[in-house]
Amino acid sequence: MEIGSEFETDESLIGGSKNNIVFLDDKNIFMFSGRTCIDYILKDIKISYKDVKKAYLPRYCCQSMIDPFVDNDIECKFYSLNDDLTKAELDNVDDCQIILIMGNYFGFNQNLYDYKQLKKIQSKGKIVIEDCTHSLFSEQRYENSDYRFASIRKWLPVVSGAICMKKDNFLYHPNLGKPDKRMLKLKQEAMCEKKSYINNETLCKESYLKKFEYFNEYLVSNYKLYGIDDYSKEIIKTFDFDALKKQRIKNAKFLIDAINNIDSTLLVYKQLQKDDCPLFVPIKTKHRDKLKKSLIHERIYCPSHWPKPSIKENHNLYDTELSLVCDQRYDIEDMNRIIECISKCNNFIEDK
Repeated sequence: MEIGSEFETDESLIGGSKNNIVFLDDKNIFMFSGRTCIDYILKDIKISYKDVKKAYLPRYCCQSMIDPFVDNDIECKFYSLNDDLTKAELDNVDDCQIILIMGNYFGFNQNLYDYKQLKKIQSKGKIVIEDCTHSLFSEQRYENSDYRFASIRKWLPVVSGAICMKKDNFLYHPNLGKPDKRMLKLKQEAMCEKKSYINNETLCKESYLKKFEYFNEYLVSNYKLYGIDDYSKEIIKTFDFDALKKQRIKNAKFLIDAINNIDSTLLVYKQLQKDDCPLFVPIKTKHRDKLKKSLIHERIYCPSHWPKPSIKENHNLYDTELSLVCDQRYDIEDMNRIIECISKCNNFIEDK
């Protein structure tokens, strides 16, 4: 069986308690994607702050986080992060009106930001936007963020979906459009076809791969002022997030313990904290591309976070990071397959 890549249709965890969904609040807005949220937040900021010209973003980020700032005529500059993502340098913030922070990369709490420093920065009139995509189901977060957003589709088998939150009430209230029905149908077809492929190995996978690719290409330039689709919202409302968290934590602990026994230097984070819920388990190696190919040969598809964005500043993880899949679709047997492949590849690299 394949491990990783895009989510297939999966209703096994639908039917959970609504009470365990921390972000279902009337003040919060469901949107099409994470970048839709950023665009919306920036438009809201511009209503209250007329002279917004520059934002401070982390040096390790995705191009999709940068694009909405550029599209809203806001210049981006980038603050440094140390190699293991445990310290952010926010000392050169004076000429920026907005600071974008990451809520615990990959869902691991590493005290990346000095919260006292952030509060001091805000006391000078700076606006803090927190990307909670990676930390959505982790307990630790900065409680004083002016805005928060998270891409839910990174966690669940939904067609679209992100959540946008503000400490106070939003001033910006446009009518959110409905996403293109043809694109939504295309993504649903791809998810269903992948499910069929997994259950029936004789089916061709090229069809659903092309549909996923086409949808993702569409998303790059078609994201502004769209709401979530109805199908995805219903899944989110009834999804068993307790089961999601439990399985992800179990899988991640297994991967971390096993890799510590193979080569602890591979791990970006050596352990899982009590309140962490991982999106992926990140590892780092200068042989990343070789390892990735070996995993693909075993039908294990692990992404890299992220492709290098179009910025001068770089972080070494762009070239060395690989995100090991640990999500709720899989069990310990699947995690052991990943470990066996890493072990074999690691031995090969050492022999060379």
